[in-house]
Amino acid sequence: MPPSNLAEIERAIKITHGCESKYIGSRMVTEQFLGNSAWTGIVDIFRLEGHAKAERCYGWQYRHGGETKTVIVLQIPPVSSAEAAVRDFRC
Repeated sequence: MPPSNLAEIERAIKITHGCESKYIGSRMVTEQFLGNSAWTGIVDIFRLEGHAKAERCYGWQYRHGGETKTVIVLQIPPVSSAEAAVRDFRC
């Protein structure tokens, strides 16, 4: 079953990258820092339609200061997985 925030993430992909996307799955990711869990969450995976540089992207949402933030990371080297997308993301 697709996540409930799917439409919001797809809208962010369209606005940010100017292309359509199709949800293809989700993956639970835990990012470690110095042996401790720094972030755990679900990363959604999308196939991009018509993007010049990437065939896929990764998206997720998180809460910060009472607001919901949406993150979109393209699958462009060095990003090759959901885990790499989380590592590559800079707050």
